[in-house]
Amino acid sequence: MDYIVGGFLAFLSIEDIRKRALPVWILLTGGLGVLIYSIKNLSIGVVVIGCVPGILMIVISKLLPKSLGIGDGVLVLGYGMIYGWEKACVWLVNSFWMVAIVGVIIGCIHKNKKIEIPFVPFMTAIHFGMFL
Repeated sequence: MDYIVGGFLAFLSIEDIRKRALPVWILLTGGLGVLIYSIKNLSIGVVVIGCVPGILMIVISKLLPKSLGIGDGVLVLGYGMIYGWEKACVWLVNSFWMVAIVGVIIGCIHKNKKIEIPFVPFMTAIHFGMFL
């Protein structure tokens, strides 16, 4: 399953870099796959609790619309359903640290420019670091 999730994240990384957005149809397709996997292999309690980090991300994306996209929250929601809330939180925190470090470096290089950094490529890198 780790390779399937990694491939999905890699594909979404390319889309996030190119368009700065995650296509809804891809998220829905992936979400359907996650739902089927979760129903077959996991208990409902684990799946529901695994959704908490993603739900929090969606709420943050609504409260701070310029900081995170709702697609990032939906992606975290699915990730939490598969791997559980603990691994999803570790994955998310490490991704935030990685993007923060790269953001500081880019900010030092491009001092007066506003630059948007896509988040999914960092999530993908952390996933591969954690599981492969």
